[in-house]
Amino acid sequence: MRTQEYVHAELMKADDETKARLLVPAPFGFIEADIKGITYGLIVMEYLPGKSIRELIWPLRMANVRESDKRITSLKDRVIYAVCFLLSLALPPGTAPGPVGGGRMKNYAFGTDDPEAPCQFHSLGNLQTYINDEIEHVYSNVYVMVFNVLPTI
Repeated sequence: MRTQEYVHAELMKADDETKARLLVPAPFGFIEADIKGITYGLIVMEYLPGKSIRELIWPLRMANVRESDKRITSLKDRVIYAVCFLLSLALPPGTAPGPVGGGRMKNYAFGTDDPEAPCQFHSLGNLQTYINDEIEHVYSNVYVMVFNVLPTI
């Protein structure tokens, strides 16, 4: 939820054009719900009127090819704009992989039964070492190429 709060707060500082083009709901709280034996983490957020991705994409199935291409290009442009905005955000001081403000990452890459990372990663290098060690452990009998995924400048 801290990451959602951070992105929302940064968007509120942006210019009016950016605020009009991007919709980032304000988060109100976080709850965990057990549904049919599976625990879900849910962020309770502000309701923003608009169309869902499904509502935007579904008509493309019925449109002719030329119209479909125009709509797809429009959607791609919106996604690119949103990703560029996220990439433009300055990282808070002391940022490490995981939620803004610190803590363990949660991702199904760490397991579907318990998606919380086994530890807090203090740097990208620390995370990369963990992932490479896991690959080596899990696939010890298979030749696996380990790539350096750290960005270069």
